[in-house]
Amino acid sequence: MSTKTKQQMKTEWLEALRSGKYPQVQRALKGITGDGEEGYCCLGVFCSVVLGEEPELCVVDEYSGFVEGPEETYSKISVILGDVATMGIKMNDRDYTFSTIADMIEEMWEV
Repeated sequence: MSTKTKQQMKTEWLEALRSGKYPQVQRALKGITGDGEEGYCCLGVFCSVVLGEEPELCVVDEYSGFVEGPEETYSKISVILGDVATMGIKMNDRDYTFSTIADMIEEMWEV
């Protein structure tokens, strides 16, 4: 587990989400955008930037439209983020922008 404080994690994550550097995808920690480039969901950005663990590239199932990520990764994120992880997933997969998700994290994640 990271030796960063939760405040450091929060600051890094918010900066990354608001930076415009990370293309956004849904239903996968890391996937391919409609433009064919690699992108992340909000929790994928957390893994990459805060935890320093690059998520595996996932391909969304064309029939179900859903991809399950590595359970171990989601468990680690849930321990750190609690309900913020669940809310982030819901907002990300409903096409809220990273900026809007960052606003939610800023308000809800008490560190």
